[in-house]
Amino acid sequence: ASIRYAYKMDIDLKEGTSFQEHRGEGWGFWRVVEPYIAATDSAGAQGVTDMYDLSKELSAMSDFDYYYFCLTKNVIMAALPDGVSSDDIGVLAYSKISSMVEFHRASVCLVALLSAYAASASTTGQSYTAAGSTYTCVSNVEGNLAVTDSVSALKTALDGKDWDAAKSAYTTIVSDSAATVKLQELAKEDFTGMAQFDTFSNFYDSATWIDDLALMTLDGTSPWTDDSARKEGCEKTVMNALLTNSALNNLYKAMKM
Repeated sequence: ASIRYAYKMDIDLKEGTSFQEHRGEGWGFWRVVEPYIAATDSAGAQGVTDMYDLSKELSAMSDFDYYYFCLTKNVIMAALPDGVSSDDIGVLAYSKISSMVEFHRASVCLVALLSAYAASASTTGQSYTAAGSTYTCVSNVEGNLAVTDSVSALKTALDGKDWDAAKSAYTTIVSDSAATVKLQELAKEDFTGMAQFDTFSNFYDSATWIDDLALMTLDGTSPWTDDSARKEGCEKTVMNALLTNSALNNLYKAMKM
């Protein structure tokens, strides 16, 4: 997605149309992988960050078509770990729609199974056996499963550029929801000692790096002053980065414990 939005920005710049929406959306996606890429190529990663940074000037590169696309692609692809190829990364094209449908079906089944198990009882400290192995749960994520209600409310508010409602969906539990945790609480959850959490908190010099950016987009704090960029940046930070990081941190915790 970081490569895709660099390409979209190139098109915007070539056509002379506003690129802020694609820039904000791309920045949100880029932050999901930035620490990993920077660990391999700090200078290249900084170039991509500068491209997406809303506070920096950006102009079309008339002597090099698709400059930002090529920059981003080269930096990311060169930093892939051993054993990961461009085929593994895939392409954003309709030719992949059948695979995406299968992935969606698989994810829906997984969520259904997890929901049924979590709803049966408080899972922390309980053990279950499958395929001859016994595992003891270390995290009770039952209350997390209904945060989709808050995500839905956030999405609706952002589509209408209703920033007060969007912030409320982020900082409170929406009415009639079965969730027991706020999106902001998930963003600020402390997983110190978990590899994923420590990598990102050290890179961004903040243990609440997701909440920091989410509040900047919701409050319109500079450089997040363009409404289109704010909307996309908030969506990708809260709806993508937050939930992905929460899942990964809980997985790390489960494996470590």
